Amino acid sequence: MTNRERVKTAMNGGVPDRVPVFPVITDMHTTYLYGVPLWQTSAFPRLKYDLLEMAVRDYGFDGFEAPMGPAADFGRHFCVREEDGKKYLYDGGVKTWELSDDNYPVPVNPPEEPAVRSREEVKKLTYPTAEEYKKNGWLKELERLKARFGDDAYISSHAAGFTMNGLVSLRGSVQAMLDIYDEPEFVHDIIGFLTNQAIEIGKAIIEAGIDCIYIGDAWSSCSLISPDIFREFCLPYYKRAAAEFRRRGADVYLHICGNSSPLFEMMAETGVNCIEPLDPLGGVSVADAKKRVGKKVCLKGGVNTLTFVNGTPEDIERETLECLKQGMEGGGYLLGSGDDLPRESKPENVRAMVETAHKYGKYGK
Repeated sequence: MTNRERVKTAMNGGVPDRVPVFPVITDMHTTYLYGVPLWQTSAFPRLKYDLLEMAVRDYGFDGFEAPMGPAADFGRHFCVREEDGKKYLYDGGVKTWELSDDNYPVPVNPPEEPAVRSREEVKKLTYPTAEEYKKNGWLKELERLKARFGDDAYISSHAAGFTMNGLVSLRGSVQAMLDIYDEPEFVHDIIGFLTNQAIEIGKAIIEAGIDCIYIGDAWSSCSLISPDIFREFCLPYYKRAAAEFRRRGADVYLHICGNSSPLFEMMAETGVNCIEPLDPLGGVSVADAKKRVGKKVCLKGGVNTLTFVNGTPEDIERETLECLKQGMEGGGYLLGSGDDLPRESKPENVRAMVETAHKYGKYGK
């Protein structure tokens, strides 16, 4: 099997030749891996994709995810300046972001008010269509990755976190939680708008030939909200988006880190192909997920992220073997990290996960 075929088979509940390796990797780790200041992937986004490709090939992953964008004219008016020992990004002559070598940019003047303040303001919000995303160059880097990898990797891309993540981005973390109780219809308006936007993003990604849509909504975790809140404000919107993406031929997986255990059945009910990342730091176990929903959806993840930083290759091998034992029987399992690979993950530990899967994750004929 090719790497792409291997992931595709498991993602759809089948039994490949071996368990695919598909962790969550971003420029937070790839910049560390190759000694590149993290701020450079913000100022020069194409670098993000180059580093990602290098890491996927170096580690030997079967699948990975990459964001869409940016627009073709992104960064045209950027300038990076150093002032008092700190780096700042200027956009059109305006100081906008403080840049860091080992963390994401921080806005110089964060907004004091929520981005949306009323139901009337939600009605005025707009978003690009899939055709406009393509026209404005948002698909260029994804298309480049797809062309370069071919069947060497299964590629997914982000359709934005459009329930709790989106709500928090527009209302702020504290106010968003209050809104759920005080103004539920306002919350539905916001999430409805964001779902429509995410569907257009997903349509564009699918048009670019990408295999899968990743839905990441960390704020939907039961580390933060209750199952009842999830049922009302997340489940119906995930269902709508997943149905649209799958109707157009893409696979879909849902990322909810932290304590997702109380949500397994509802996550499966959304109609996605796969749920992840089975975060042990949130008290999640691959075995529990396999027992409860393993016949309904593919499972992905499970290896403790802290072990990549603090452990040894032997520790990773033990954890990987346990994940394989709990998840691989009958197929429908993708080995991966319990959340994003931390910045300072030891390369030898990441390689140990891959090597263990290659050695012990094979299925009999």
